[in-house]
Amino acid sequence: METDRPDVTESPYTIDAGHIQYETDIIRLIKEKPDLLETSTLLINQANLKIGITGSTAIQIGFQTYGRQKEQT
Repeated sequence: METDRPDVTESPYTIDAGHIQYETDIIRLIKEKPDLLETSTLLINQANLKIGITGSTAIQIGFQTYGRQKEQT
């Protein structure tokens, strides 16, 4: 198994046929302040679901339940 956290570690690896891999950030808070604009992002249940189809094929679905972004100067 290879970790594949949402938007953190994207990997090209597949999983075995018939297996399911689910990885999530339950709550994720991102704060950025590049110049004058400060951005605060809250993500809830940002997840990857990977389903093994064959030994070399998998379907990957990425989703999040809730997201909010605030910008301040």
